[in-house]
Amino acid sequence: MRVRLINPFTAQLRRLDTVATSAAGGYDNEFAAVNTKTVAGKRVVERVEKPPMFVVCQVEDQTFKSLRQMDAGNSPEAKMGLVCDRYLLDRDGHIDRESGLVRIQVNDRLERLVDNRGNLVHIVPQVEGGLYCVEVRPISYGIGRRLDLILLRFNDRQLSQQG
Repeated sequence: MRVRLINPFTAQLRRLDTVATSAAGGYDNEFAAVNTKTVAGKRVVERVEKPPMFVVCQVEDQTFKSLRQMDAGNSPEAKMGLVCDRYLLDRDGHIDRESGLVRIQVNDRLERLVDNRGNLVHIVPQVEGGLYCVEVRPISYGIGRRLDLILLRFNDRQLSQQG
């Protein structure tokens, strides 16, 4: 028996293309960090992204409700959480067959959420910085002792940014 999502949505994500970003001078392979620079007084992130991927998920709005300020700004778990069914991730080709790992990685960007009819529910404006994945973690091994759920946490700043 596996754990299932209660109220599924579809998230549109944009995966960071580290190879292309590195070739464009926007990724530091040594520190695994996305580089930034200042242009006309604004911070610019040198990112190249892969085509959009669509992930069935459940939105955890408790993360929105737990927004709190820390001395250094927002807490890292203050923006949005998505819970994904590992079976659905595998079915849709989002699990690497060789390693068994989820293809979604830290620094991938959340673009939008749509309901099961395809209606737009939430769009994340990139102009304001966007929401970037800061954590990918298993959270449930279900009744049959197999991994069922994956938690994705998103924040308004990429991890490991320099500049």
